[in-house]
Amino acid sequence: MHRQEVYYLLKQYISNQLTYKEEAKLKLVLDDPAYNELLVEVLHDLALMQPQLEAYREEHWQDMIASITRQSVKASATRSIAKRFVVWSAAAAVLAALVVLLLFKKQDATPSGKQAAIAMAKDIMPGTDKAILTLADGSRVVLDEHGHRTLLQGGVALTQQGGQLSYDVNNSANSLQYNTLATPKGGQFQLVLPDGSKVWLNAASTLTFPTAFSGSDRQVVLSGEAYFEITSNASKPFYVKTGDNVNIKVLGTGFNVNAYQNESALRTTLLQGAISVTASLSGNEQTVLLKPLQQAQVSREENGSRHSPDKITVNNNIDVNTVVAWKNGAFNLEGSNLREVMRQLERWYDIEVTYEGNVPDIMFAGKISRRVKLSSVLHALEEWGVNFRMDGDRHLVVLP
Repeated sequence: MHRQEVYYLLKQYISNQLTYKEEAKLKLVLDDPAYNELLVEVLHDLALMQPQLEAYREEHWQDMIASITRQSVKASATRSIAKRFVVWSAAAAVLAALVVLLLFKKQDATPSGKQAAIAMAKDIMPGTDKAILTLADGSRVVLDEHGHRTLLQGGVALTQQGGQLSYDVNNSANSLQYNTLATPKGGQFQLVLPDGSKVWLNAASTLTFPTAFSGSDRQVVLSGEAYFEITSNASKPFYVKTGDNVNIKVLGTGFNVNAYQNESALRTTLLQGAISVTASLSGNEQTVLLKPLQQAQVSREENGSRHSPDKITVNNNIDVNTVVAWKNGAFNLEGSNLREVMRQLERWYDIEVTYEGNVPDIMFAGKISRRVKLSSVLHALEEWGVNFRMDGDRHLVVLP
């Protein structure tokens, strides 16, 4: 289908003039990922027609988002379905984010008190590829999405290409040394380990690893969240250790570990391969074996100011796309309460979130793009009945 026809179909839909035959054509386009780039371009052209779009009713835009994303919000006992907002799948995150931005541009033309409270605050851009690499000698290297460099450390060559850091070991590598890659709030980074294994590090996370895997195994230490694709080596198993006395043994696989200390549980989700998760619970070790689409959850009990492992359970038939949504540019809202969603925003937008009065009892579903400004995400969440106020540049207050 040509660009001109796609443009016509979208314009007809927005103006509520789409025939049944045209609607069938548009659905074919929206269901085909090959058209995603063209859809974004066409929507950009429609954005330039903002004065003409001003007259279109808001519900037409929301219906359009629903058609693009093909994912409706689940009903909840605490909120009526009329209050629910449609969120987008990872495959259409960029497209849907642009639609939402167009909607919010239109809404801002007639500001209400609630809209103005967000609009008056200084907007915050989404996170980017950035991290700090601490070398074995204690020196620090600042990495960002624009960097391209090669560093030598003993017999190891470190190569940065934008948001990815790779390690290449030669035969002259010296004694075992450790490096630490840390992402700040508002940052993420990719890492290729000396054995070729790949790691995607989420915001506010840290990975400590050797510059060469010279021993009988391969061990790294994680704080925060990361997705791993491990190079298979049956004679040299791979281990991920966390601060919760949890040890994950890997032979070669793809899996996600969420080990943020301010979450209620440490979650290890297996996408492919096989892993075992061992946790020290009250002095006793417990081990579970995971199959693909399973998740080991080590729940925590509060012990003063820290969390200690309480028990380990296995959940089946996990939707892995929601678990790794962050890696694919989206916030996972599925089954999350308001505090859990706000913690995601704190890490990605480098903000502080506090609550004024009772915390709204809301259970979310779906995903929201991580590629948009904070104000766009807040406007989307407002459709769930959540109200906000910005105090200063980076202090977000959730209102009752």
